[in-house]
Amino acid sequence: MSTTKGTSNVPLIMGIIGAALGVPNIFCAGICGAGAGAMADLAAAGASAAEGAIDVEALDMASTAAAGTGSMWIAGGAALIGLIAGILGKSKPSISGIGMLVAMAMVGSTGILGNMLALLIAILYLIGGIIAFTQKKEAVS
Repeated sequence: MSTTKGTSNVPLIMGIIGAALGVPNIFCAGICGAGAGAMADLAAAGASAAEGAIDVEALDMASTAAAGTGSMWIAGGAALIGLIAGILGKSKPSISGIGMLVAMAMVGSTGILGNMLALLIAILYLIGGIIAFTQKKEAVS
């Protein structure tokens, strides 16, 4: 029984570059997530203050910390998945392509908050995932 093996180094390179850029992206995702949570808190405080129901000082800022921490975990997981998928680029190209696309979706979800570094990493993972699926494969027995 033969298995297929990829011939391109592009998924490996994209995985390594994406993971290397993913380390500073973890902190950028936390800052952008916390900023988005703070904006949501301020919008809720403004709506409540307009109704006269809640004092602005009593507003709980838990969503700010939760949004920042959640984005950091997602960005860190995406960097790890992207690195593993890149390493598997030659030996298991289909699994590598799926992993790259999953990492792209994860890091792209943190990029929605305005993190341009995350969007760059998502593009790198997309290119690596497409190449992993479309590269020439050789049969290895």
